[in-house]
Amino acid sequence: MINILKYIRGYVQIKIWGFAPERFFNLCSNKNILLWDIKRDGDTYYMCISLAGFKKLKGIARKTRTRVVILKRYGLPFLIPKVLARKVFLAGLFAACFFWFWTSLYVWEISISGNQAITEDVFRDFLAEEGIRVGVKIRDIDIEQLEKDKEELSAAKEELDAKKVDLDAKKERAEAMRVFYERIVAETYDQIQALLEEEAQHQMVLSSIVYELDELYKMEYQYGMISMVPGSSISAGIPSYPASFGGGMHIGIDYAAGYGTSILAPANGVIISSVNVCENDTGYNLGSRCGYVEGKGMAAGGNQLRMIMSVNGIMFGLIAFHMQYNSVHEEGVVTQGTVIGRVGSSGNSTGAHCHIELFYLGKGEAEDIPAYLDKGYTVGFNLGYNTSSLCYNRGSAPCRLDGRDYFGVSEVELVW
Repeated sequence: MINILKYIRGYVQIKIWGFAPERFFNLCSNKNILLWDIKRDGDTYYMCISLAGFKKLKGIARKTRTRVVILKRYGLPFLIPKVLARKVFLAGLFAACFFWFWTSLYVWEISISGNQAITEDVFRDFLAEEGIRVGVKIRDIDIEQLEKDKEELSAAKEELDAKKVDLDAKKERAEAMRVFYERIVAETYDQIQALLEEEAQHQMVLSSIVYELDELYKMEYQYGMISMVPGSSISAGIPSYPASFGGGMHIGIDYAAGYGTSILAPANGVIISSVNVCENDTGYNLGSRCGYVEGKGMAAGGNQLRMIMSVNGIMFGLIAFHMQYNSVHEEGVVTQGTVIGRVGSSGNSTGAHCHIELFYLGKGEAEDIPAYLDKGYTVGFNLGYNTSSLCYNRGSAPCRLDGRDYFGVSEVELVW
């Protein structure tokens, strides 16, 4: 259905190249311009775009210094003008339609099928008596009277056929109900088994975490956090990407570092979920949706984890994205400085870095972590990916913090 709508509205295949294609893509996304079938060949990109979307590209191409060339055109907006230009074809089509309409006014053939009550010869004699023959105008036939006569001749047969049809329909309904109930029973059983397995795994993880929390309570009180990616540089901050990368919204801190660089736990805490399924974790992966599995993780976040920790009486949440495959620490208690992953480029990423988001969840000590575990936070700690989730806009927990104000700070305090 979507492809049909695209064809009706019209679309074109284009290629682009130039100074900042990434910014070109970001601006298209900001203006809700849909691009699909995107392919890359060196510095040139090939893609499809709706006719309406193409008309909006002029300003974007000029702003990003990008060249845009149409390769192919598809859809009715391009087909109709071609058809209208072919006058001979249209005349022939009109003549054919008129001939078809004229011939539909007359009887051209009489065929008899499906009759078992009387012979074909008798039935043809009956039609001849009624004046029905080849060449007669259809409007001259008294269809109503013909139907009445036919009903009288076939009454017995129709009654028998009706009973047979009813019996066949009942058989079909009975078979359909049997298949339906068997499928429902099988699906319900599978769902129950899956839920029981998921619940068992969840309880095992929670039991393990609760058991390990006793050790967390015994650890030394924490006043500050250490840097998470030593030796890294910040390639993008809050609330937007740098102008060189398009300037789009960015709600987190990107730490650029060499592939495999250690990512450290900034403080003692609990890893509440981890995802380690994205094997493609190097190089340019723009557009990848890898990162969500079995109700955990965020699509496009790649290999990732979520963590809760208490520092100086403040409860923090943390998300780390795009990590190296097979480097993500499993769920459970971790201590400050523990390697919880390594820098990669999994998920929607253009190079080796770690995207980190820090959240303010409320006040609390380490002993209060179980209460926060029971809140059932979503992947984004109950927040959408938008600037209104930032603490200086939202003003209350939960909200997003700027990690630069907390990582590497010996005694943290709320800042916004």
